[in-house]
Amino acid sequence: MTYLIDSSIYISALNSDDVLQPTSQTALSIIQKSRIIVPALIISEIITVLNKTNPKATKPAVHSLLNNVVVALDVKFIHQFLRRIPPVNHLKTSDLVIAITALIYKATLITWDKQLINNTKSLCVAITPTQIKEQYGINTK
Repeated sequence: MTYLIDSSIYISALNSDDVLQPTSQTALSIIQKSRIIVPALIISEIITVLNKTNPKATKPAVHSLLNNVVVALDVKFIHQFLRRIPPVNHLKTSDLVIAITALIYKATLITWDKQLINNTKSLCVAITPTQIKEQYGINTK
């Protein structure tokens, strides 16, 4: 299985004050041996947030992310994006880039963003970490 993990999951997993941290961490642990796609855009979002909230975690998090398939926002991606962009959509640009990246790589998008899940149904499969736990039969309570 191939997954694209939204920045909300990584940021939650690294934030001990986040009530969703245990579920985010469990979901990441479950899929750790799967193929993980990480758009450069998500790495940039994570760096930005961690530099503000947990600077010491920034470099280790980035080094860990770079061990996955990193998708650059380059000319090749732009051509793929142009071929797949829907004529009408309700996504902000960053979310559309993430959804189309999931589409290109046939990846399941994992996010806590319910609006992103609802607005990407025509482009890709999008689920929450709770749903990952349920799929693998792990108690979600």
